[in-house]
This record gives sequence, structure tokens and C-alpha cells, in this order.
Amino acid sequence: MSRDAPHTDAQRQARTGPDWAPSGAGSAGHAHSAESGRIGQVQEALRAGPLLTLRELAYRAIGQRVPVPAGRGEEAAPMTVREERLARCRAILYGSAFGQPLAGADHDFLAALLALHPDAPRKCGAGVEHFEVRANPRFPGQRTFWLVRRDGSETDWSFMRCLDGTAPVRGLVQQALRAEVVDQVVEFKQRGLAAGERCALTGVPLDDSCHVDHDAPRFEELADAFVARHGGYERMAITASEDGLIGRRLTDAVLTSEWRVFHAARARLRLVTAHANLTRPRRTEGQAAAVPQQKEEHHAP
Repeated sequence: MSRDAPHTDAQRQARTGPDWAPSGAGSAGHAHSAESGRIGQVQEALRAGPLLTLRELAYRAIGQRVPVPAGRGEEAAPMTVREERLARCRAILYGSAFGQPLAGADHDFLAALLALHPDAPRKCGAGVEHFEVRANPRFPGQRTFWLVRRDGSETDWSFMRCLDGTAPVRGLVQQALRAEVVDQVVEFKQRGLAAGERCALTGVPLDDSCHVDHDAPRFEELADAFVARHGGYERMAITASEDGLIGRRLTDAVLTSEWRVFHAARARLRLVTAHANLTRPRRTEGQAAAVPQQKEEHHAP
């Protein structure tokens, strides 16, 4: 669709979405028809994907310009739909105070995005009361999105899963492998900060917001090598997704111990600023990063 193309009827109409959508279910959905209409509009934009509609609903509503990625000038090609959504999520994640309910355009955007989560019915449950940004309990110094349901229950959720769909087995197992070596990563970060280390990529001073990155071999390469020794990803047993459980874990205690020894002996870690880590070129989104960024590139299901 071109930038000047008219919107479709579905995009012009305010729809409430499926019964399990974040705007509520059954009579609750009718009671909140105005909210449902706004969220339905954004859901249509997210599913259809026209850039202009997404800009209008997610950015112009709050008077902000759509961010331009590093290296792109004003006349460069527009951001992709995924880039826009990712930029908006990061702006909310890193620009919001901890524990404060998100409102207005931020709430509507996240509610519509959550509808794209492959496990949306379970995540939404009785309906979403509000969203919050909280400190990541598993990865110190990082941020994550949480939702509080209308029945008082709550859980974390991954916006990356909303952007990319169901994670393949390899991704889920690697998530579990990352979780099992968090202590190693946190200890490395604390030692480096205490020693006054500087960013390995830019040389600037570091603070507690810095990330720990796997230099060559990359984390994915270490994981692939270890898993290959044990029969492949399909044979790696991991925990199921649960409310408030950040990511997955390995279920085999012996295998967990072996992996920790394997990682400690082979990983080459380095400290980098969050900005350098998030903006440097990489083969795939979220490839680097330990002391993972959310629940950003490494979040719960």
C-alpha cells in the first residue's frame, strides 16, 4: 500500500477484537466499548501493517515522530513495520518509570501488540487491567514488561514474541541455557565494574546499565556445540511457560551442571554500553546480549 492509499473499511472501523483480547471479554468488553474501539483500531493497524496507519496510531497520537534508525537520513527509505514496533516498544520500556500503570497511547499500543502474542489467550486471562515496566528479577539491571489482569493476577510477557511469533525449539532451549549461566554473567559484570573497565566497543566509561556480551565464539555457537554433544535441540527438556517465570530453564540437573562448566570454560565475555550493544551490526536481532536486555531480546515466553 502506498503512503497515500486510502485505508480499508476494516482499518477505518473500530473493532473490539476476539473475546480474549486485552480489552476484556463478554459483558466486560461491552462495558468498555470506547477502550475496545481504540484498541481494535490499533490491532487492525498492527495486523494489516501499513506504515502510515501505524505511525498515526502509535506516534502521532502522542505527538512524537517515528524514530529513524542509526545511519538512515531523513530521505532514506522508511522503517519497516517491525522496526517501528520494536522502536516503539523500546521507547516505552526504557522511558517509563518502574511500577507505574501505562496509560493512553502507550497502553493501547501494548494491548494491541499483545494480541499478536502466540499465547495471547493465556497471557490476557481475565483481561488486562494495565501494563507496567518493572526491573527484571532474573537479569539484574534490565527491564521487562508486566501486565496486571482484572482479577488481580499478573505475569511478564515478551514483546519480541509478539513481533516474531512462536519461538522455534532452538530459541527456547537457548533461552533456557542463558538462564542457567546468569550467575556467571552477573559475576563477570560486577567484577568488571569494580575494576573500572570501559566499554569494549567504544571505550567509554561504564555504569550498572551496561550489558555483558559474548565475544567470539557467540553465545549461539557455544549453545549449538553443547547441544550437539547431547543429541540435538529436540532432546533438550525445558520447563513450560508459567506466569511470572522469566524465560525457561533446563529440567535435567546433571545436564545443567555440565552446561555451566562448558560455558565457564569457553565463553569470552566483555562489557559494553547498552547503546553500543543495541545499535551495533549483528546477523540477527537480539543475537548478542547477555545479562539479556528484556526482557528485551531475551524475555519470557
